Amino acid sequence: MWVLVVLVIPAFFMPAIGLMEQQMHDLEQNPAQVTPQDLVEAMHFVLGRVSVAVAWMMVVSLLTSLAAAICTIWLVLTVRPVTLEQVPAGLARISEQLKTMQKQS
Repeated sequence: MWVLVVLVIPAFFMPAIGLMEQQMHDLEQNPAQVTPQDLVEAMHFVLGRVSVAVAWMMVVSLLTSLAAAICTIWLVLTVRPVTLEQVPAGLARISEQLKTMQKQS
């Protein structure tokens, strides 16, 4: 689950970077024909998309982190009783083995 938390950031960040690269490439195609208005429109487009991507990245990161934390706590709480049940059984086995070894001596 924690792997998902790590992968969420690149999943949203990389497409946003790709969008910016595409916009820059489009503007560099005909530099003589690019007007200041084209630059402003491109910046508005990119900033709008990137801000949406960042917002989604934050929301999904928060939710996956929360889910991973809940799963981790659940795992700890379910494994502990099982371990505590196995300890007395293991000690009883060791006790029986020691008794058997003492009888043989």
